[in-house]
Amino acid sequence: MGNGSKTGLFYSLIRDNSTDVAAACMLRLSKFSARWISNYGMSIGIGDVTPFDELVQSKRNLIETGYSRCEEMIEEYNRGEIALKAGCNAEQTLESCLNGELSMIREKAGELL
Repeated sequence: MGNGSKTGLFYSLIRDNSTDVAAACMLRLSKFSARWISNYGMSIGIGDVTPFDELVQSKRNLIETGYSRCEEMIEEYNRGEIALKAGCNAEQTLESCLNGELSMIREKAGELL
C-alpha cells in the first residue's frame, strides 16, 4: 500500500492524482479498518503482551553483560589503557566502542523479542 516503493497504492495515487486524493484514501482506509476490527472483535489481553519468564531473564542477562563490558571500557579509559583506534583520540575511541557495544545489545535484544 504505502511501503515507499513506486508500486504502492499511495504512491500511485499521488503520481496519478494528487496528495489530497491520497490523503482522502488513507483516511477512508483507516476508518474502514477501525470499523472492520470493531465488527470482528479484534482484541488482545494482558497475557498476549506479557513476555515469558525465560525471555525476561535472557534480556536481563544480555543487558547486564553488555553494561559490564561498557563499564570495563570506561575503566580502561580512566586508567589510560584504552587501545586507540586509527585517527581517534581516547575520548573518540571510547565513544566509538560504547556506541558499538550498545548497538550490539539493541540488535541482540531485538532478535530475542
